[in-house]
Amino acid sequence: MLRLKNMIFLVKKDDGTKIGTCGFHCWNKEKSSAEVGYDLKEAFWGNGYMQEALKEIIAFAAKSMNIKRIDAVIYVENPKSISVVERLGLSFDGKIKNEIFRDSEYLHRIYSIYCTK
Repeated sequence: MLRLKNMIFLVKKDDGTKIGTCGFHCWNKEKSSAEVGYDLKEAFWGNGYMQEALKEIIAFAAKSMNIKRIDAVIYVENPKSISVVERLGLSFDGKIKNEIFRDSEYLHRIYSIYCTK
């Protein structure tokens, strides 16, 4: 994995093909919290790549960044992404918010996990 600021390029181990990104934004050091964001090229969906990457980045955040809470803000109509974060232990915290993407508003749910070292 290559690091670019707070984002990591996800690459296939066998041939180095870039398949997506994963990383943190909205890192609040005082509250020891961050929001994780990720994107995977559609051709690679359903192969466990994102689950593997998120598992590692969550462990890194807890151990090396002193993060205690990680949020993922997920579009309500993205069941695959919801399934990925739920398998990793993130839970819907009851909050829904509107996010603007390309001049349109979309409802998103916030999923959270509390980290321990």
